[in-house]
Amino acid sequence: MLKAIKALDRKAQFRLFMVIAALAILLTVVLIYSAASSVPKEIALPVAVEKAGYTNLEQSISVTGEMRPNQQIDLHSKVAGYLQSIKVDIGDHVKEGSVIAVLEIPELREERESGQAATAAAEQSVKSAQAKYNETHSALQRLQEVSKKNPKLIAQQDVDNATGRDQSAAADVAESQQRVAECKANQDKIDTMLNYATITAPFDGVITKRYADPGSLIQAGISSNTQSMPVVSLAQDTLLRATFPLPESVVANLKTGDAVSIVIPALNKTVQGTISRFSRQVERATRTMEAQVDIPNADRAITAGMYAVANFSLENKKNVLTIPIQALKPGENPTVFIVNEKLEVEKRQVVPGMQTPDRVEIKSGLKNKDLVIIGNTNELRPGMHVTVDTKVAEVPLAKNKNHG
Repeated sequence: MLKAIKALDRKAQFRLFMVIAALAILLTVVLIYSAASSVPKEIALPVAVEKAGYTNLEQSISVTGEMRPNQQIDLHSKVAGYLQSIKVDIGDHVKEGSVIAVLEIPELREERESGQAATAAAEQSVKSAQAKYNETHSALQRLQEVSKKNPKLIAQQDVDNATGRDQSAAADVAESQQRVAECKANQDKIDTMLNYATITAPFDGVITKRYADPGSLIQAGISSNTQSMPVVSLAQDTLLRATFPLPESVVANLKTGDAVSIVIPALNKTVQGTISRFSRQVERATRTMEAQVDIPNADRAITAGMYAVANFSLENKKNVLTIPIQALKPGENPTVFIVNEKLEVEKRQVVPGMQTPDRVEIKSGLKNKDLVIIGNTNELRPGMHVTVDTKVAEVPLAKNKNHG
């Protein structure tokens, strides 16, 4: 081969080398093109996004409690006696002043009869004493008139004696009148005790328990030496107290008059109210403080004892820039990934604010309508090309609640 090439003239040799060089260049270009075409192009990852937008945020806590009567008492008798009759049973609704039961107290009735006789006797004594006084006083006046006209006709001793009898008779009248007053006072006391034999309702309500039947011996509820049995239990059910144990951590965020939304699961009913009062003491065992909400119940639709769930609002912010909570990457320097106009990924450092279970306030680092990436971002890097859903909904201006 070399001999054949050497046999060629110089021009032929030059043309041959040029052909070989051209073939070599062509082969190199083909190899480079093949290698380049074999490298895969970067694939644009699809990502889920949502626009940052202005919303209202509310942080709240849900607490389970119960509905209690506004007033609830065990109704006792003020005097001891036998239950003559009882007018009510459990479930009966009564009005203030309605008769609940009547006691039979024979001893008091005997005392009243004796007292009436004593009063009558005392009043008769007053009449007798008054008649005697009138007589002695008239005699004294006659002696005094004669003594003035003719001082020497009547001895002074007789005048003094008549004066003494007059004063004694006046004292007898006063004493008799005092006995009458005492008898009447005792009579009033007995009548009052007998009035206590009729037991009445102190307020409107419903009878929740009945403890005694006719013939039962009822002890006086004011006696400290006996365990007296109540006659009935009475509860006011036209006004209820919804009571809730608030965690110590939220006590400082709430005050009397704050609005409360209460759900009664048994009735599938929601009622609105305001905080009426606090116990103002955190229980050591549970670290909770009781809050009460007055609930009008004129139709008695709500039964005392039912469970209730109250939503207490702790913090509100109006029209603040927010993003979905899953878009925020927490840490010492919180960040979010966004998609810019070139459909490239950007990593932004942000300053978060108030959080709810589904949204977080962004104080700085984003602007309205920025497309934030939600979901898994482990495979994303700044500068990567991505594809997004073309139907990205606007964030509605709505209230977002944190139900703790």
